[in-house]
Order: sequence, then C-alpha cells, then structure tokens
Amino acid sequence: MRDELILAVTALSEEEFMKGVIGNYPNVCVDIDAIIAAYDFDRKTWNTLPEWELLEPKADYVLRYDRRATERLVFAVWKHGDGQLHVVGVFCDDTIAVHTEHQRQKLGRELVLAGYVQRPWGDDSLVCVTQLGRKTFLSAYQHAKKWAQ
Repeated sequence: MRDELILAVTALSEEEFMKGVIGNYPNVCVDIDAIIAAYDFDRKTWNTLPEWELLEPKADYVLRYDRRATERLVFAVWKHGDGQLHVVGVFCDDTIAVHTEHQRQKLGRELVLAGYVQRPWGDDSLVCVTQLGRKTFLSAYQHAKKWAQ
C-alpha cells in the first residue's frame, strides 16, 4: 500500500496534486477535540475498517479506511497504553482534524495522502481548505516526494 500511495502521488506535479484544492480561507476556530470525540464515541463507524500503516511509521498509530469507499473518510487511530483504541484524527469530505494532544505527529499529512488514494481530488472532486489546511496538503505532497527517493 505504501508504494502504491507514493506512486500515485509522486506521479503528479505539485500543481496537479493541488488541483481541486481550493481556497485559502482564514483558519477557523472550531472545537476540534469535540469533533474527534464524536467519531471516537461512534466506534462502529471506524472499528471494522481495514487497518493501514502510516507512511512514516509511528508507534501506536495506524490509519483506518476503506479504499473502495465513495466518500472520503480516513481515521487516525491511536492505541492507548491500556490497549484501548481511540480516534485521534479524521479526514472527512474536506475536513481534517487532529486532536490537540496528538498534533505535531504529522498525522494531518498522513490523512491527506490516504484520502487522496481513497478518493483523488481534481476537477470533479474539490476540497476546500483553510490556510493551515493548504500548508498540510503541500507538506503531504512534499513528503511523499521525499519518501519516494
């Protein structure tokens, strides 16, 4: 899966990858942790989805998503020390959210790349982003190129 994802992204120029990523909206103030908590609570949404390793492996983190889904929905899941699994990040439609306690783990770019493989954006599938979101998408692309080397 890792090689397939990297090939899918690195075959594109940065301009091609960012085609369909629209906007550079001001960052919005939302309760990200509340969004994550709602998904974490609804375990049936993510608990049975296939598990995928992160491109840049991190202990106790995996992605969960169905590559054949028609809707973009990717979860970053963390295994707590007590063995419990918790959603700590999500990419749903054009919303990317990572729990505040798990930010700086580069989960956003992992969610972006998995979301691209699940349902590429472009002319027929747009993703609206904030200024921070645009940076996350660009970082995802740049790191996929780096991982390909």
